Amino acid sequence: MDDMFIPGLQRWTKPNVRKIFLPDPDHVLFEVDLKQSDAQVVAWDADDPIMKQMFREGVDLHTENAKMIYACATPSPHQRQMAKHGVHATDFLVTPKTMAKKLDMTIQQATNFQKRWFDIHPWIPKWHRKLEMIAMKTRTSTNAFGYRRIFFDRIQSIMPEIIAFIPQSTTERHRQDHESYRRRSASRNTRRNTRSTTLTTSTRQHRRTIPCFALANDSSSN
Repeated sequence: MDDMFIPGLQRWTKPNVRKIFLPDPDHVLFEVDLKQSDAQVVAWDADDPIMKQMFREGVDLHTENAKMIYACATPSPHQRQMAKHGVHATDFLVTPKTMAKKLDMTIQQATNFQKRWFDIHPWIPKWHRKLEMIAMKTRTSTNAFGYRRIFFDRIQSIMPEIIAFIPQSTTERHRQDHESYRRRSASRNTRRNTRSTTLTTSTRQHRRTIPCFALANDSSSN
């Protein structure tokens, strides 16, 4: 199970489907989100120097993107939000029509948004084309960990799915590695605590034995 790529619950968009997942007794389900994980994977896999530098500097990614997209020094909260969702949609090859519907804008505005983003970040469309060429030749998509997925449908029709596999599977693998490390650390701490408890108990027993032995010797000498 640890070596499988299992999509997160956010991929199960229908509420009635999510309700079938129930926690074990005395357990709860909770949501954990790695900060801008998809965007970081895209930045490095596409080798986008601008995006990578922003992550290194620790700036607010969505604010900086909004500054570039809307050509303003201080973007409004609405512009920041549009940059956040619009860039994510564009990176994953969402069409202008779908993006316009989701973000409540015109198709022309969505088209202009995506063109502006690709003009600023030409490495992203190059990355798209690279993944498409690989998929056309091998019908596969492979992430940095070597995880590979085989696609059987017409490649051009499923390019958003092919592209999405890279950041989503990479993030999931990172989560699994972190969880495996946490379990190993917890196991080591348990063994260490067990040895410490055993040693302490043995020492205490030894300390209790010594006075009894001394008293017995004192009693016999008298």
